[in-house]
Amino acid sequence: MLDMGLFPFQWFWQADDGRVYSSAARSLVSGDDPGFVDFKASGRKPTRWPADDAGAQTDAALNEVLGAYGLTVHATPLAAMKADQSAKLYEACAAAIVAGFTSDALGTAHDYPSTQVDQINLSGSVMASLLPGNASNWTTAFWCRDEAGAWGFRAHSAAEIQQVGRDGKAHVLACQTKLGALNQQIAAATTAEAVSAATWD
Repeated sequence: MLDMGLFPFQWFWQADDGRVYSSAARSLVSGDDPGFVDFKASGRKPTRWPADDAGAQTDAALNEVLGAYGLTVHATPLAAMKADQSAKLYEACAAAIVAGFTSDALGTAHDYPSTQVDQINLSGSVMASLLPGNASNWTTAFWCRDEAGAWGFRAHSAAEIQQVGRDGKAHVLACQTKLGALNQQIAAATTAEAVSAATWD
């Protein structure tokens, strides 16, 4: 019988061949894992590892069950930690991308918003600046903040809005490049300490 105080996040699944999955560790553990030993000593029994349509007790079959709880089968606790850290970094990267960027296209540093809507608006403004037939004094207003902290729609020439577009693209690429480097660091890590050292800040 399931102990709903522990299931599913402090539970165990065991395959017929002896493999044991710990939801607390989010990975496979050995049969003599202290947590598993204590679990059985308390009178609880692990849930039988589910089988696929062919009757095989595969990781994929267990993942179908665990997915409903946001859990995944990992080969080792370190692999689970790596997956967690990579997920945190992905979220940090996504947040950094939409946190805004700075451009000196207007001659001095101005801050520009970079939410998805802002990126679409900037792309549209850049495209408009490239249309044939624009007057030589063509301008477009775009939302930005000056060095005094004042937000406002400020006129940008074609060259200026294009520079803002280049700076915005560079900002996104810098965030993505940083994410890639940190994920490589995680992939190469062989200890929990090394994984934890791969942080966004």
